[in-house]
Amino acid sequence: MSKTKTKNQKKQKQLLIGIRSEDDLFDELSTAFRLAEDGLSTKPLNHLYFESASHMWKKLTPCRMELIYALRKHGAMSIRKLAALLQRDYKSIHRDIQILLPIDLVQKTEDGLIVVPWDAILIDLHVTGVAA
Repeated sequence: MSKTKTKNQKKQKQLLIGIRSEDDLFDELSTAFRLAEDGLSTKPLNHLYFESASHMWKKLTPCRMELIYALRKHGAMSIRKLAALLQRDYKSIHRDIQILLPIDLVQKTEDGLIVVPWDAILIDLHVTGVAA
């Protein structure tokens, strides 16, 4: 039996996007640290947390999400080609890429193309609170 993985067997690279307070982040890190100290493995996850829903939606605008979907569907491409595909001007696509790069929703390849490094992006919205 071959040890190489087929495309379907390849582990998906997933990003979980959510909203967490500083306290929640501290609790999550403390739990992971305690599990590691006890020799228990934790499932590694890639997270992107925002401090509030408004901050998240400010970064994940509909146009930026459309850009991410287009890159996932069509693969790595230049900003100019992406602008043509989405029928948007180069400057607005470039600005969106500059916002998405530091939060790792897109990356630049060695040859300067833009790519989405994730097989799946999951948005986790927990609505909590006490009814009045």
